[in-house]
Amino acid sequence: MMKRILQATLFIIVSGMNTAFGQEAQDQALKLLIHPVYTPDVSTAVHKPLANYIATKIGRKIELVTPRDFHKYWLDTRAGEYYDLILEDSHIADYRRQAGTHTPLVRAKDDIRYMLLSSDPLVREPAHLIGLRISTLSSPSLGHQMLARWFSNPMAQPQILSNSKSWLDSVEAVFATDSDAAVVPSWIGKRYPNLTPVLESDPLPGLTLSVGNSVDAELRRKLQSAMTALDENSEDYDVLNELNVTGFVTVSPGDYEGLADLLKSLYSLKTL
Repeated sequence: MMKRILQATLFIIVSGMNTAFGQEAQDQALKLLIHPVYTPDVSTAVHKPLANYIATKIGRKIELVTPRDFHKYWLDTRAGEYYDLILEDSHIADYRRQAGTHTPLVRAKDDIRYMLLSSDPLVREPAHLIGLRISTLSSPSLGHQMLARWFSNPMAQPQILSNSKSWLDSVEAVFATDSDAAVVPSWIGKRYPNLTPVLESDPLPGLTLSVGNSVDAELRRKLQSAMTALDENSEDYDVLNELNVTGFVTVSPGDYEGLADLLKSLYSLKTL
């Protein structure tokens, strides 16, 4: 009899501990890392609607993480810093995919391209910019990686100004005559018809939301369903408007294959 009482008591204690631990995990916020294409304060304002939307749809708190710049962002990536969710460009999403730490879940419907814009209407090819100043975000942003690809000859290089805090900063540097050209996403570049387009990249998968290994299958399902439900007719359209995308789609096999190779122009890849 006493043995049964002890067994029942132990069962109640263990069940209570499991419930407590389960509730604690449920109450713990999921960390959402945002790539630093804005200053931290602006990034928080831009991505807060997304964080609130996700939290409402999956029933978990979301903590935004907004690094100060790409240098800090990349150092943390190389050091293996872990985040539950990451919103970033496709080349680094592929880097994490290859490392086995995160899986791309959804991506923006529209592909993204990058433009090289010049302040001089007579500049029609990259060679005309050798030795001149080109502003963009610091490495390993896609703008910087495009420059590395377009100017692959180490003896024929422009001056790369990578101190911009946002894509808009890169364009404003041209108008302020602090730079002769800029590399920015096409959705920004097309807003400035008074700048001369010199080059445009091939299309790449758009903004990508990846999930870490600790995110279970049920949460992934809820998250994927919530993100793909966002479209122009959604009552949460402001989320898309802030991100400058028209919606999200599930990731197809092969979408990201080889994109991490864009990083090889400056870095030797290794497992996280």
